[in-house]
Amino acid sequence: MKDEVENENEGEIRSKNVILTEGIHTAVIVSVQLVSVPESKSGRAYFKWILSTDEGNVNMVTTLIKKKRWLLKQIFLACRIEAIPNDLESRYVFEEKDVIGKKIKIRVCTDRTPFISNTTGKEIVIPKSVVKEVSIFTAEDITQEETSKDVPF
Repeated sequence: MKDEVENENEGEIRSKNVILTEGIHTAVIVSVQLVSVPESKSGRAYFKWILSTDEGNVNMVTTLIKKKRWLLKQIFLACRIEAIPNDLESRYVFEEKDVIGKKIKIRVCTDRTPFISNTTGKEIVIPKSVVKEVSIFTAEDITQEETSKDVPF
């Protein structure tokens, strides 16, 4: 895809910083990577996702922290993966084949949170698209996609 860059050192795929239009988008899950505790800057494991839309790719991070797993749970629902309710060890276990290529709906917002630059010490803002919600892509969505395309008369 045009918005993907492969990191030769690690073999991982990263998407370029594309600002999507705010709102609801149809997306396809391109990749998912588990970032382990030792690899994580925060010291907590998380999943790094790349989602492809008509406007470009967007990165998404889902955490395994209790009370913050809602986005991961939404992906499970959208991909029709059942979480195992009574087994904490395997509740959020899935394989790439369960999610890669799946079509989902996402709600995107633009984050304009300022941060201090390490090099200049000045506050800067780099807008980025953030996935705020994931939901199931349905047959009704297919009909809406077809009718929303411009048809010349």
